[in-house]
Amino acid sequence: MQKASIYCPKCKWEPPRAALWECLEVCGCLFDTFETGGTCPECHEKFEHTQCIMCGQFSPHREWYHYPKKAPTCKESETEDEEIYV
Repeated sequence: MQKASIYCPKCKWEPPRAALWECLEVCGCLFDTFETGGTCPECHEKFEHTQCIMCGQFSPHREWYHYPKKAPTCKESETEDEEIYV
C-alpha cells in the first residue's frame, strides 16, 4: 500500500512532521495525532475528528489521509476497453 499524504480536507494545510495536538478532553497529553491514528497514547481516547491548526475547522480524522489514485492494471484496462467498445 502506498503512503498517504496528510493534509486538512478543508484548507489543504499539511502539518509538519511532529506537529502536536493536545488531548483536551481527558488528560492533556501532547501527541502527533497522525502517528497514532487519532488515539491519545496516554489515556487511549479515540478522536473521530481532528481540528486543523491552520484554519481551525474540524474534519473526520480519516479524511485527512489522501492516498494516490491507483493506476489500472493491464487486465483492468482491457476490461474497461471491452465495456466501452461493446
